[in-house]
Amino acid sequence: MNKKNIRANYKFFKANKGVVYFDNNSSSLKPNCVIDTVNHYNAYVSTNAGRVVYKLGYIATKAVEDARINVAKFINAEEREIVFTKNATEALNLIVYSYAFNNLKGGDEVVVSVLEHHSLLLPLFEACKKTGAKLTYVKLNKEHKITIQNFKDALSDKTKIVALTHISNVTGAQIPAKELIKLSHDVGAVVILDSAQAVPHILIDVKDLDCDFLAFSGYKLGAPTGVGALYGKYELLNAMPPFILGGGMVLDSCSKEVEYKEAPQKFEAGTQPVSAILGLNTAINFYRELGFDYIVSKDKKLYNYLVNALSQIEDVEIYNKNADIATVVFNVKAVHAHDAATAYDMYDICVRAGHNCVQPFIEYLGQSSLLRASLCFYNTTKEIDKFISATKKIIAYFKNF
Repeated sequence: MNKKNIRANYKFFKANKGVVYFDNNSSSLKPNCVIDTVNHYNAYVSTNAGRVVYKLGYIATKAVEDARINVAKFINAEEREIVFTKNATEALNLIVYSYAFNNLKGGDEVVVSVLEHHSLLLPLFEACKKTGAKLTYVKLNKEHKITIQNFKDALSDKTKIVALTHISNVTGAQIPAKELIKLSHDVGAVVILDSAQAVPHILIDVKDLDCDFLAFSGYKLGAPTGVGALYGKYELLNAMPPFILGGGMVLDSCSKEVEYKEAPQKFEAGTQPVSAILGLNTAINFYRELGFDYIVSKDKKLYNYLVNALSQIEDVEIYNKNADIATVVFNVKAVHAHDAATAYDMYDICVRAGHNCVQPFIEYLGQSSLLRASLCFYNTTKEIDKFISATKKIIAYFKNF
């Protein structure tokens, strides 16, 4: 792969000349190989998987199971520990509703932080409300990060679940996951990692981390929308009840005692998003060929260039000056984030504005909303220069009012 011309692998840049896409934490662009994989399935196979005995059905079924093996290898898990979901949100809800709802009780504590994405925090709210458990928040330091000492202070012998974002989608900060997991296990807690932002940026090894559950979305990794993955230690997954009931996950539904398949199939009711799963498989191969040394290095280069340039603008307030991925959250002073984002769009620059699905953190900062510029390895310093120039023009425009 020619890394010096990485953008040649994306039709997006030919179709959207001059557009600067800085919303990669929401969804990353799809490389040509992923698009080709999806199109090939839709055009030449297009059958269901796991349901039929004819040849085309076998091809689809084998392709899905090959993808499961590839996902497992990608994060150093076992094949039977990978459940396909539609996104990280569904994966996290599955964990909470199938595990937390059935294992928490009154007086138990669940450790989280204000950095958690709504897809993890909201299900935990419901779990605590139903079971009588209590949410305990880890305090952040001055850089809005979780430190080992602050984490220790939040733990107790009542802690039963620890649920944390691996890399924050707003601050771009990576937690010391391995150390926090060890401390959690020492008090008997099960650990849920929301790795939606981590999987596209760092090499994940679930065995080395020793996490109990981990979730991520495919579309932040260059795969199509509609696919994600849940990792769970097999003994935990197999002991959990199904989350969604339907075709394909049941062995016997005629007897008085309904018998379900073992994990992971018991969590995959209904028709699978076959084309999206195959796209995820190809996206993983694309990232593997790129290599995470390259991805981490490019992240650091882009972040440093962006944050240094943005720091020179007096009317910009930056909230994460020490991120681990190429993400900057900021506001233009005296300008609402939605107004600023609309102005950026007039310059063909795509940035995120609002709560970023992490409203408790926005309130923690004392803000109503934030702007977020999140970059990927295919972004360039030339695009950052355009972004900086647009920022200065936007500030000058709003100062006229």
